[in-house]
Amino acid sequence: MNLLTQAQIIRFHTDRSHDYPSDYQKLGWRTPESQLIRFGILASAFDLNNASVLDVGCGYADFKHFLDKRYSGVSYTGIELMPDFAYEAARRFASDRFASFILGDFSAVDLTEVDYVFSCGALSYRNPDPRHPYLMIQKMYDTARKGIAFTALDQEVFPPHSLLVGLHKIRTLGFCKSLSPEAKLIDGYLPDDFTMVIPKR
Repeated sequence: MNLLTQAQIIRFHTDRSHDYPSDYQKLGWRTPESQLIRFGILASAFDLNNASVLDVGCGYADFKHFLDKRYSGVSYTGIELMPDFAYEAARRFASDRFASFILGDFSAVDLTEVDYVFSCGALSYRNPDPRHPYLMIQKMYDTARKGIAFTALDQEVFPPHSLLVGLHKIRTLGFCKSLSPEAKLIDGYLPDDFTMVIPKR
């Protein structure tokens, strides 16, 4: 991700942090319920008991809270581009030895292999390189031992936006199936969102 794109993302969330009091609004979610619905789809993709998990674009690490209520023994690492989010997530989980955080750009950071990689919304930022979302998916897949799952905005229904952009879900599914024939598309749970689940065997 180039520096201009990084700066635009940071500015977007900085502005929202000034304009909105609630965590979900600062993160860019419309409602808390829409965030939880996405988390539910991701968390049900695999059996995560005693698994190591990487959360790309972790925000305040709300996904860790969600996982801890449903699974045991999850070792969680969050990576976040936005400094305020990463520092606050690290503060909230400072006493949790199963949580660690990385401040940086996922596409540019060398990462240790984990069991599963997840992303909830991190592929939704506009990028001048049309290959960028597919390079991100490839890196997620290469970083995971057992599988990945991610949510994305649906290009066909998501309205034009200065920073956020949808993906074409059928083309995205085709790319995911090139990584694993078992890749599957999940949609219909929200009007403008879809999830890809890609297991590794």
